[in-house]
Amino acid sequence: ALQAFRDGNFKDAYEALRRLLTSPDASTEGIEENLSTAIQSLQRLNRVDEIDPLLEQTVAAHAKSWQVLAAVASQYNSIEHFGYMIGDEFHRGQHRGQGRVVHATARDRVQALQLFRRAVELAAASPDKAEAARVLSGLAQTLAYNGDTSQYWRLQSLTGLTSLPYYEEGWGPNYSGLQGAPVGADGKPIY
Repeated sequence: ALQAFRDGNFKDAYEALRRLLTSPDASTEGIEENLSTAIQSLQRLNRVDEIDPLLEQTVAAHAKSWQVLAAVASQYNSIEHFGYMIGDEFHRGQHRGQGRVVHATARDRVQALQLFRRAVELAAASPDKAEAARVLSGLAQTLAYNGDTSQYWRLQSLTGLTSLPYYEEGWGPNYSGLQGAPVGADGKPIY
């Protein structure tokens, strides 16, 4: 599958990786690279709206693997956070036609935090503490808004992890070019 990706056969690479990622019997060895490559394949195929189902199915297939949970959490930090609401359904990425532009920045962050928290609990029992410590590093990075120092002011607000925030209107908090500026309900910066 990885060779197919390197050869530019993104559809073949994605299909092989999806089968591997969503199979409960598959090894989780190399999960980070496999998941990242599958998502890159979807992006290159312009099928970004299939990322969320892939991530959810991967977690469902490997719910007891802290490596998988951490890999999926990391992907929530790096994928596009904008999309369209069509009816009551969120479609990640660009869309042709009608729909309301929304972003899932806060929602994706909370999903990543939920997954990292579960991964930390599972990793505590791992005999390889050095590898398990990487989960804590990923959690810290997510807590710190992926190292975006302009976002540290947000740490003064509590983030509930029991439920996911709803999608917010607009392209996202950094779309205006004023990176890190607080935004109002309309998605525009508050000066």
